[in-house]
Amino acid sequence: MHELPQEIGDFGIMLSSGFSQKKALAFNFIVSLTAFLGAGVALLSISTFEYASPYIIAIAAGGFLYLAGTDFLPQLNKKFSKKQALLQLFFILVGIGVMSALLLLE
Repeated sequence: MHELPQEIGDFGIMLSSGFSQKKALAFNFIVSLTAFLGAGVALLSISTFEYASPYIIAIAAGGFLYLAGTDFLPQLNKKFSKKQALLQLFFILVGIGVMSALLLLE
């Protein structure tokens, strides 16, 4: 479930970087295929690096927070209107709600 919002975000970043919709979709699909490689490596090495899991997760979370704080938030504030601000807040709350629901369902 976490891949869908990530891929939508990646697609949006590519569009805002000047990619055409078709090109952004193609690149996003190709890059997404590496998730299978990552899953395979993780499954093969999980017993070897199990002790490092909390540290790896912390590094990954820090990377996402860094990107959100330095790239995404300034972009959101470039075109400010009350309607856009409310829409952004709505989708942030939807994202928090979805992640909370997933946590409760696990």
